[in-house]
Amino acid sequence: VLDNVELIDTNTRSHIFFQFVKYCSLNPMGLDDNREFPSELFNILRIMVDNGYYEHTEGTYFQIDLYRILFLMGCDEGELDWTTKFLKEFAPKLPPDFRETAFNCGMAYVLFGRGKYDASLDSLNKMHDEYFNLEIDKKILLIKIFVETGSYEQAISLINSMQRYIDESKKVSFTLKEKINNFL
Repeated sequence: VLDNVELIDTNTRSHIFFQFVKYCSLNPMGLDDNREFPSELFNILRIMVDNGYYEHTEGTYFQIDLYRILFLMGCDEGELDWTTKFLKEFAPKLPPDFRETAFNCGMAYVLFGRGKYDASLDSLNKMHDEYFNLEIDKKILLIKIFVETGSYEQAISLINSMQRYIDESKKVSFTLKEKINNFL
């Protein structure tokens, strides 16, 4: 596909790459099993954003969930320099209402990956807008920071409140509840 990508129109190219993403994200039965091929998935997503292959319609904002997935996966893959560059380059392309919050959440994860826990907390404190997935990411990162810094009582308190929230919430899907409970 990459050898002939210039021959493919924008919509078709976007569709093909998202099919690759879907393939790497799902097992053969079509059930989400927490990314079957995480490194391959990250590489495909990185190729997509680095070359603009994610675009299906010109003039639209960059999808906030794609931004989120990319910074989380970039940090998981240890690609902190690429992730920092990505965060800075694509934040202006996000919907204005969530730009600052998404950028600060992403930077908090990068800073955590670099072992800069205080700076990571500062970035988390700059998050203002409520975007459900980013709020969950913020709480998960706070727990990680508390554990890394030896603030176990704060970590346990946040774990307990998060546990109660996800168990009682109708906003949280069964799959997400399962993933969060596994983490907690």
